[in-house]
Amino acid sequence: MNCADQYGVFANPDVISFHDQLKQAYDLRIEVAEQEQEVYTALEESVNFELLVLFGHGIKESLSLGENDLRELPVDKNETYTIDVSDNELEKYLQHLHPSATIFLYSCSTGSGWEKENNLANKIAGWAKGRTVIAPQEALKTSRVNVDSIYPLEVRLLDETGNKDITYVVSNNLK
Repeated sequence: MNCADQYGVFANPDVISFHDQLKQAYDLRIEVAEQEQEVYTALEESVNFELLVLFGHGIKESLSLGENDLRELPVDKNETYTIDVSDNELEKYLQHLHPSATIFLYSCSTGSGWEKENNLANKIAGWAKGRTVIAPQEALKTSRVNVDSIYPLEVRLLDETGNKDITYVVSNNLK
């Protein structure tokens, strides 16, 4: 989970307030990961967690880990610096979460296209086997995350103007 970057996007008052709200209902474990294996290790060590929040710069099919938005850098880092739609091995690690866990992709555009697209939210929902995934459909400003319920986590994500709901919620319920 990425909580800081060189631009301060994830270390601003909005994100700090979000963490403070989460502390009211959850025992928090914060991991700063630069590579996907660090995320996998944290998940393997976190049995039955009820909430997973993955912070990072995002596009439809991936979430950048580490300090930088990898979309804007020269290609000096490979795919292991992202969580993306090709990371099928993530499925194994998501099973360490509580069966009713919520996964919040605090990352722009990872729900882009809703259920019709091969986006990161849909992939993670499939891998997570019935756990709920929340993701923004468009660019997300940290000041536009409205917490409707802390436990279980329910958020309303608004576009940059604050006028349009861009929340995408998916759960591939297995009955």
